[in-house]
Amino acid sequence: MMLTQALHPHLDVQHTPEAVDVTLHNCHQLDEECLETVREELLDLCAALEHRHVFMNLAHVGYMPSAGLGLLLTLKQRLDRSGGRLTLCNLNPLVRELFVVTRLTSYFHILDAQN
Repeated sequence: MMLTQALHPHLDVQHTPEAVDVTLHNCHQLDEECLETVREELLDLCAALEHRHVFMNLAHVGYMPSAGLGLLLTLKQRLDRSGGRLTLCNLNPLVRELFVVTRLTSYFHILDAQN
């Protein structure tokens, strides 16, 4: 895990036989500086995870700007094209409301809790 933390300081990545569990941390508010770093980390990780199911735990994200939504859309599209799947988990009420208002709840697979 130390190597993963060094490669992805904003991501905690756990590989299981069926999927990859990714927890976003150290970015309660996805401001521009944090978002750029997270974008690079997630897209690099996505490129290495073809044909995998990715569970993205957003429990530590308290605010998501439109650029954060754009990043998740890009990630989902790339995983879809490679035969993978993206599931968002543990959205806090404010972030969940953003998905409801933007009607992205019908586009993303969202779980209240990660099993």
